[in-house]
Amino acid sequence: MNKQILVTVNPEFQAEDGTQFDAVVSALEHFGIPANLIETTPPEVIAVTLSNGDVALFVNQDAIYQRDASDSGQCPSMIGEYLAKALGVELLVVNMDEPSDEDWSWNDVYELLPADVIPPKSL
Repeated sequence: MNKQILVTVNPEFQAEDGTQFDAVVSALEHFGIPANLIETTPPEVIAVTLSNGDVALFVNQDAIYQRDASDSGQCPSMIGEYLAKALGVELLVVNMDEPSDEDWSWNDVYELLPADVIPPKSL
């Protein structure tokens, strides 16, 4: 059985010499997780606003909260600001055209993000 464990370490917590990261790896190895299975990836927090006014908040490629232009409620971009700050990462804000396919999904929108917007996948 494969198990996946996501460990998020605030970049401010890591010393330049990597000592804090090494401590995290050692702790995971203590619980039987070999170092070669440990991947360090900073969380990805992206707020996307479409030309039609729809807005979504993506975390690690998943649209976790969205709002249509006509909806009231908390703006995904504002939630993204708080979430990014709590995780110690930058909120990436993207404005783009609504996809031309009228049956688009937020997964389609994520796939259309420019490559230079998506953060690197490892530290």
